[in-house]
Amino acid sequence: MERADLIDLIYEGAADERAMQNAIRELLGLTRSRGAQFGTLHRSGRWVRSIVVDYDTSDMVTYLEHFMPEDPRLIVVARNPGRILTGDDVILDPVAFEQSALVNEFLDPKNARFGMALTLPINDSYSLDLSLMRSRSDGDYRSVDVETMEFFLPSLKRSLDLRIKLGIFESKARALSDVVDAVDSATFLVTSTGSLVRGNARGQAMLSDGTFVFVRNGRLEPRNLRFVPDFSAMIERSAQRRPEDAVSEADTTLTLEGPGGKKAVATVLSLHSSVGRLPGAEVALFLKELAPAHPQVAGLGVAFGLTGAETRLAQGLLAGKNLETLASQWTLSRETLRTQLSSLYRKTGTHSQSELITALQSFLSFTVL
Repeated sequence: MERADLIDLIYEGAADERAMQNAIRELLGLTRSRGAQFGTLHRSGRWVRSIVVDYDTSDMVTYLEHFMPEDPRLIVVARNPGRILTGDDVILDPVAFEQSALVNEFLDPKNARFGMALTLPINDSYSLDLSLMRSRSDGDYRSVDVETMEFFLPSLKRSLDLRIKLGIFESKARALSDVVDAVDSATFLVTSTGSLVRGNARGQAMLSDGTFVFVRNGRLEPRNLRFVPDFSAMIERSAQRRPEDAVSEADTTLTLEGPGGKKAVATVLSLHSSVGRLPGAEVALFLKELAPAHPQVAGLGVAFGLTGAETRLAQGLLAGKNLETLASQWTLSRETLRTQLSSLYRKTGTHSQSELITALQSFLSFTVL
């Protein structure tokens, strides 16, 4: 199977469990693996999706119940999110590992001695967990195998991100229209030109309210006409984007403004043709109204030891703006803001913008009580 076709299959797997199993099986062939365990883990520790390919599911249950607590590799993988790890990367004491019950009583008998694993945060609630396995006779994974997996990681992450945003984890609905109707947030399915194909109940309520968006000549548009060009361009870019294309936050989000200073963030995701299953739907658009700025925002600097510039950046992010927008607004380089953002991560003990905003919002909620 060509790489482009495999990417197609991965995107189809966003809504089709069997398609994702077939995609993982193709990855096994490309990396000469015997089997795989692939799933999505909630931060509570609950598996919301787990796929075992070419291994007996009962063997995985045995591992989880009897061997996982003593598996030294898991700690290393957990401490290196986003990095594909193999052999020497995850085994700190090779001699002890070779003598362990895990190797001699489980991994070797099950042809799973060598592994290639990673955990990849998808958002602040879910992470992708993937483990490919080989037998001892197959030999350990090499750099070429890691490079192969790295090529497909962005597609795997976006496929799962789409699955999460559409709420498919907790739903057995197969038609995209049924899934969208069950989503809590305001969700719209549109064409590349913005023509509205479907909106769920929350989305219809937003249209009736008319604060941020409305339908004109069949097209979904911002109420504030100042945002129409950027809004339309964002949807068109998303519809034209190929699965393997790199995507930045500026490409997929736009903060809309309504009357009285109200703001909402629009986020778009491409609907691959294999995933959509709804004629004409090319892009999913999610709209979330932002809470008004809290009067205690200024206290962030004191609480976390932030500089004035870092506090201003924190306020901008809380307002729903991205680095590109803030850099333009403040006439600063993106590199300067990235440096400030790295400092914010360090001072707040976070590792991503979603984690940072959650931490800041938690602080603001606490100061109200």
